[in-house]
Amino acid sequence: MDHTTPQTPVTPSSALLSSLHLDPFLHLSLLHLKKNLIHSPKSTPHTVESIKSAMLELGLTPKIRNLAYSLSCSEKDRKSTPEILQVEQARDDWKQSIYDELLSVCSERGVSIIGPDSAQNKKIRYIFDSEDLFDAIKRIPCSSNMNASLCHNYGLIKLRLSTPDHSALRTKFSELHPCNRQYGMDETFLGSSKFIQHRQEVGVKVLQESYVPISMQYARYGIPAGLRPEIYRVCLNLPRRIGAKEGEYYNSLREKAKNMRYNVVDELFEMDSQTIISNSMSFFPFLENITNVVLAFSRDSWVVQNSTYTAHESIKYEMSDGSTTSIPSSGVQPFKGFVNYIAPLSLVYEDEERIYFTFRGMYSRLWCKLNVISSDSGTLIHLCKTFEDLLLSWDPALFMHLLSVNVAPLSIAFTWIHLAFTNVLETEQLLLLWDRLVGYDDLLLLPVLSAAIFTFRSETLMCTSSAQEVKDILDNNSGRRLKVMPILQAALFGECFK
Repeated sequence: MDHTTPQTPVTPSSALLSSLHLDPFLHLSLLHLKKNLIHSPKSTPHTVESIKSAMLELGLTPKIRNLAYSLSCSEKDRKSTPEILQVEQARDDWKQSIYDELLSVCSERGVSIIGPDSAQNKKIRYIFDSEDLFDAIKRIPCSSNMNASLCHNYGLIKLRLSTPDHSALRTKFSELHPCNRQYGMDETFLGSSKFIQHRQEVGVKVLQESYVPISMQYARYGIPAGLRPEIYRVCLNLPRRIGAKEGEYYNSLREKAKNMRYNVVDELFEMDSQTIISNSMSFFPFLENITNVVLAFSRDSWVVQNSTYTAHESIKYEMSDGSTTSIPSSGVQPFKGFVNYIAPLSLVYEDEERIYFTFRGMYSRLWCKLNVISSDSGTLIHLCKTFEDLLLSWDPALFMHLLSVNVAPLSIAFTWIHLAFTNVLETEQLLLLWDRLVGYDDLLLLPVLSAAIFTFRSETLMCTSSAQEVKDILDNNSGRRLKVMPILQAALFGECFK
């Protein structure tokens, strides 16, 4: 029988106090308050306003408010429903397959997972890509305790998941209504100088406040390019400007990458950078920065400890001194297209450190959901199911026509959703979409935009007679002409989409 003393439940307030002690600046600042204000001989029981004033002077008020907000969000993110058995099994199988593939590539090349790479001139293959993940997801069967007739649907996602209908989406994304002026649309109209100036002025005030919820609300209407670097950081609960502590931390990760090479893992990340970034007119000048960032990311154990979901398994490797290390330390294995999540930020920030911490924040809160096999709301499978349900609701004739020419709509839209439209949109339009993803801290706009693109091209798609014709019409290059906000507004609030 266990006679250990029961632990005190962790309440939001105790968690807040614990977190404060983990931040040296906050801790020392609170000690300063205690010594010089609260315990001062001149203090009285009525010094609340004085304390507030002192906290504001020290810059503590936004830090504490943001910390409290972060803790409240982490409580909401905790899973409240059990995982579907079939999904849990598929996730375990997926993780194991990646683990096995990585070891297989090491064996093919005759190298250890750590140490000098004697096979650098040999060709290397990706261990997986979006198509492999798609195959793993579409193989998941309907729940075994359900009648087969109830499981039948026209999409590839057979699981019976609850997805938001059009009315729910309109309510959730009410800020995007055409009655509200949007950056990414209204600034292009004639005589919009006052609107641009107003958005700039409001943005400056939002940054002065540096409160996460206010910054997120601002981002939902679109962010001017000049304010985006700092607004993103505040939304992700990072300091507005890079500090010495962040710089030192990033440099330590870079040193780890230089001093200890992950043979196949590093080579795959580098190949991804070379393949994708070198072929981009927008990003190729930043190839070295992006490569440095992704290698640093692979060394950061913070990622696996703080991400909402753990997508992959690390390999446990015993070092010569008997200690064990995880490879990669981030718990994120390399796959084709991963650097797409990083590349757009090279046009937002000039230095690697800010690219790194913004990307890390985005991955831990958003992109990890696009790489985990889970039935949770807001994760990849749920987003795919939402796309299929929306398209079937908005344009059932198109959905059925595509099936008749042997094209499952999700087979095309999957990579759009999985890579957050990085492979489709021009960077300017992509960042306008990401503004809203960060602002809502939600990925539902990805399936909404995907279904809307199909619907807007319905007339042309209905004339197709082969799978190749469909793919040609929806080719990624044609997405370079897409304007995000007009499409989203029409899809969410247009009369023809009801």
